[in-house]
Amino acid sequence: MTVRTRLVLLLGTVLWATPLAAATAPLGEVLDELRTAGYPVLYSLDLVTPETPIETPVASPDALRRAIRPLGLSLERVGEQWVITRLTPPEESVLLVRSARGQPLPRARVSLRRASAEFATDAEGRVVVPAPPGALVTVSAANHRPRTVRLAASGTVVLEPSPLIEKVIVTGSRHRLDERNVTGSLTTLESEDLASAPTLGGDALRTVVRLPGMSSVGVSAKPRIRGGVADELLVRLDGVELLDAYHLADFQNVFSAVDDRAVSSVDVYTGGFPARYGNRLSGVIDINTGDIAGPPRSELGLSVFSVFANTRGTLGDGGTRFLASARRGNLDQITRAVNPDLGTPRYYDALLRLDRDLGRDTTLNAGSFVTRDDVTLEEDETRARSHIDSRYLWLRLQRRHSDALHSASTLTYTYSDRSKRLRDVDDDSDRTGFLDHEQSLRKIALRSDWSWQGDGMLMEFGAELEHGSSRYRSRAEIDRGLIGALLSGERSSAYDIALDPDGLAGGAYWAAEIDFGERLTLQPGIRWDFQDFDPDGTTYHVSPRLGLRWRPSDTLSFHLDAGRFHQPEALHELQAADGETAFFRPQSADHFIAGVEWLHGAWEWRGEAYTKRYRRTKRRYENVFNPFVLVPELEPDRVAIDPERARARGFDLTARRHLTEQASVRFHYGYMDAEDRLAGEWVPRRWSQQHSAGFLLSWAGRSTSASLGLNWHSGWRGAVLPAEVPADTVLQLEDVLNDSTLRDYVSLDASVRRTWQLGRSTVTAFASVTNLTGRDNLAGLEYDAELEDGVIALETERETLMPLVPSIGVLVSF
Repeated sequence: MTVRTRLVLLLGTVLWATPLAAATAPLGEVLDELRTAGYPVLYSLDLVTPETPIETPVASPDALRRAIRPLGLSLERVGEQWVITRLTPPEESVLLVRSARGQPLPRARVSLRRASAEFATDAEGRVVVPAPPGALVTVSAANHRPRTVRLAASGTVVLEPSPLIEKVIVTGSRHRLDERNVTGSLTTLESEDLASAPTLGGDALRTVVRLPGMSSVGVSAKPRIRGGVADELLVRLDGVELLDAYHLADFQNVFSAVDDRAVSSVDVYTGGFPARYGNRLSGVIDINTGDIAGPPRSELGLSVFSVFANTRGTLGDGGTRFLASARRGNLDQITRAVNPDLGTPRYYDALLRLDRDLGRDTTLNAGSFVTRDDVTLEEDETRARSHIDSRYLWLRLQRRHSDALHSASTLTYTYSDRSKRLRDVDDDSDRTGFLDHEQSLRKIALRSDWSWQGDGMLMEFGAELEHGSSRYRSRAEIDRGLIGALLSGERSSAYDIALDPDGLAGGAYWAAEIDFGERLTLQPGIRWDFQDFDPDGTTYHVSPRLGLRWRPSDTLSFHLDAGRFHQPEALHELQAADGETAFFRPQSADHFIAGVEWLHGAWEWRGEAYTKRYRRTKRRYENVFNPFVLVPELEPDRVAIDPERARARGFDLTARRHLTEQASVRFHYGYMDAEDRLAGEWVPRRWSQQHSAGFLLSWAGRSTSASLGLNWHSGWRGAVLPAEVPADTVLQLEDVLNDSTLRDYVSLDASVRRTWQLGRSTVTAFASVTNLTGRDNLAGLEYDAELEDGVIALETERETLMPLVPSIGVLVSF
């Protein structure tokens, strides 16, 4: 069975969905129903007629007011009756900006999305914006996260505090889908952006792979950032590092493990990231559940790929706020209905967060996150079982010591158990094997982060210390057949590994942002880390970083960034499943980035050129022909890649324009060249997609939203072998690895959402389709080998990726 067939049966389920259209009814019938319910409504025939169609259901005056607003009408109460009147929206909107504690925020900035105009709040946090209700504005303030909201005639916006300080130290490379980043502030991909983008199975956190600089062919939710290897990414949830941030982690990391409906924002860094983030080489995805204060709210939902629920509110006396989320994947139900012989891919995740104020300036947070995979898959004579159980517990004490000094101290416990059982017993093949692998980790960590704000200067500093113990048991016997001997000279391998490493790791950082006037900002930083379980004993490494930002005008900004980054292998990252018995020395890379941001009329432009030079790399394992297989460790094309050095360089360009108040479009183009130095030769990495481009068109109406996105990039690399080779041939890896380019990748994706108000509840129906055209994007090449008369004959088969995959679902909020 091919990869394409397997993915069709596993992911591409069953049902097509057409967008749900709103029901309508004549106004006269609607008013008769309201009159029976005790709401008499009067109107003039000069405004509407009894036959005027309006959207239903309408069960209250408020619902009627929303239904007739698109007709330019409003509903006013006069005594015991209701009167339909002509809508005359005010030309001005009043906005009050408050902190999460209810305090006014003076000098907060309110920017109109379709104009370069910006307005500031007064001492009471009040501002009058010359725009009608419904206009989009971006609200930002020092020490607080920005928000994008729609204006009302009079309304209040609550801004939640930033994690530490109001500006991100070390400018770095970051992306925002929906807001300008002209001040160097923390850039955020908000929940509205996550919900609106078309993604596989409605997995909103996969939106990240659509950003420039990400290498992806639509299978994995875990991106490779600017030419880096997949494990060079740090993923955090509310400041806690996640070891297993994706479901089906042993099978291409297909879905994210965090329910996006519990997410407030996602910060994405693709290089030059702040010194507070350590021990990764390429990028950071920092997921935040945000401020959970506010009215109680609950959601229940069902989609083709998952069942989910979340709720938030207060406990007891109202002093404790909570957020709870739970989700179960439906892939096992799909395979049971379509083909029970495929196996049972089950996965779950749950999140709980509790907040309590211990006084005006102190808040205690407690959290727990659990993710679990129990996956059994079969393909012909190949069987794979994977079990992953990860649990995280944390306590965080946040304190405002003064207007200038803030701190956050976090205690975290991490528990992770993983195992996999792989079997390949194909009697029709010359290769067989098995792998039994188990690993576990127990870790406790303490971290303290501080920020200080002075006159024209910001500083942040902190330290962390962790102790962990791990356990590895890995046993394998593998016969890779003729192809294995052709690639490495060794046909068979066996190992039996039993290791129990443990040790300490930690670090400290300091960073500052110094303003030289209003236009120039210098951002120095440094990080120091250590770990004592490396083969050379305790190792130490220092990572200096420097950023410079110059703003010659309010619409133009330039930045330069340089920094050194280190990545040791953590206790859970020993490559024992591939036979390694020791940790490698920490890798290191130098980042150099030059960027420009320009607001020109209705267009927002951003461009960055980058180079990443790997000074020290580690040995890794890959499949030469096709990485998208069920049991990669047992495949005949599994090889060790041990670069002398590596490099990645390129540039990203993004342009965004707001077409109307409801519609916007974003275009992007990127160039990338990522290579490893092998045996003195520069060899392209498989995911070095030289050219990439795409667009995302989004539209959001009063109750309906839709989006259409296109991703195109040059084909990933592959390896092409001759049709025949002598039986005693051993190919040099650097001569065949990634020596050809596959067909260009193209995916057209679409999504639509529709919401209905039912009393105090809302019902949202949503649908998405990925790879709308059903294009056969290539995963790679596979080879079958036969030995005859001293010659190995090689037969080629092309393997394809995701087919057209539809998904539908419904969400009830109350």
